[in-house]
Amino acid sequence: MTKLSIGLDMDGVLAQLLQHLLEELKTLSGVPADLTVADITSWDIAACPKLVHLKREQILSMMDQPEWFTRFAPVDGACAAVESLVTHGHNVWVITATPGRNAERDAHVEQSKLKWLRKHIPCLSSDQVVFKHGSQKVNHGYDVLVEDHPDTMVAYAKAHPRSLVVGIKYPYNTHIPHMSPSGIRTARDFEELLNHGGTGFGDKSDLIEHACGPRNIRLADGWDDTAQAWRS
Repeated sequence: MTKLSIGLDMDGVLAQLLQHLLEELKTLSGVPADLTVADITSWDIAACPKLVHLKREQILSMMDQPEWFTRFAPVDGACAAVESLVTHGHNVWVITATPGRNAERDAHVEQSKLKWLRKHIPCLSSDQVVFKHGSQKVNHGYDVLVEDHPDTMVAYAKAHPRSLVVGIKYPYNTHIPHMSPSGIRTARDFEELLNHGGTGFGDKSDLIEHACGPRNIRLADGWDDTAQAWRS
């Protein structure tokens, strides 16, 4: 089987950051109780119609609570999929961002994220976790990147045209140019392709070309057929 290097974003891909954030925002004055992920149609959450009365710093301050990043539920199917990729011998990395507002805060976030990973995906060691600001992710060349930030997906696909970029679909990233999956509906389908579809391929570039076609970004409806986290 072809062994691949796979970079996984954390927030929104492995951990349900947005879902947790929305529940906390609902405790603020003026935030409607029926706010859902479907309402977040822009990466700039403060620009979303139901939240425009909030200041951006109000929203960001939610993330400054101690160990805030340890509280998220995993994205449905993500932990099992990562374990499967590791079991099949792929070289898996988590590449995740810190807020970047100050060094002390970033250090706390790093420790919180490592704590979350130790709890939910213990098959990964701290040596397999890379902390980079979003724009710096393009400096790391993986065969496959799983991501949710629309700008990062586009920039990475441009910088690494022979890599496969798998986007976990959210309302804020469906506008980017991508190829509609043919027989591939979810990220779990990609996992199955990577783990079992490599037999008979000459090398990993053949496998990625088979997955990508002429455009190397694919959006997937989560990790498996039962994943509903981003729709609730």
